[in-house]
Amino acid sequence: MQRSHDNKKNKIMVKNRILVTRSLPDGEVLSAELESLGFDVMLCPMITIKSITPCIENINKKIDMFIFISRNAVRFSYPFIKNHPDFINQNIATIGIGTSSELKLYDYQANIVPKLQNSEGMLSLEYFKSIKNKNICIIKGEGGRKYLEQCLVKKGAIVSAINFYKRLDVKINIKSRSQIKKFNPNYVIISNFQSLQNFIKNISRWNLHNTKIIIPSQKTLQHCKNIGLKQKNLTVCSPHSKNIIETIYDNQKQR
Repeated sequence: MQRSHDNKKNKIMVKNRILVTRSLPDGEVLSAELESLGFDVMLCPMITIKSITPCIENINKKIDMFIFISRNAVRFSYPFIKNHPDFINQNIATIGIGTSSELKLYDYQANIVPKLQNSEGMLSLEYFKSIKNKNICIIKGEGGRKYLEQCLVKKGAIVSAINFYKRLDVKINIKSRSQIKKFNPNYVIISNFQSLQNFIKNISRWNLHNTKIIIPSQKTLQHCKNIGLKQKNLTVCSPHSKNIIETIYDNQKQR
């Protein structure tokens, strides 16, 4: 990311306290970048990621396209892929730029990456407009949205999904709760709805009228509204760090 922010922005940023709830190691990376720009940052992951044994017995051996849902999909599937080099081919799609970058670390290249970094963006691409009888394999974790898989099936694709990890809530002890309350963040960065649920469960809704919660998608926004969070406390933003930082800048200008 280019460090082209002027001193005025830095003076604005230093007043902001940001709570990062992403799982490790992504939470550490984002926190370090925010701190380098002058933010006061607290890292408290609300979920942890655990590897699980994939079930591949019923997977078609001839896959036309692999779709990696997230960075974690890459990280946790790689040990299996490394030990089964014939499993994956060169036809790879990723939901976002971050996932594509993660693939490069393992010497794989995504040839399909939507500009709109979500399932809707993926489905709008030319390749996915005519996929009848194509075998598509989704590399993912347990749970999460079924939207992409369902839409691919409706378009006539033969879809298989392999789970390589699962998300578990982190238990927040009394000391950590007290530290977060004392920190009193202006912003809370949420990676998914499960993280938000655990945040609300552990931290309650103290002073949320003064806190902006940065969430990754319109779908998460709807979930937030369903549990009673107010629109004024919510900001939808791509999970890429550059977009998060610019969202905070823009929010500051409006205050």
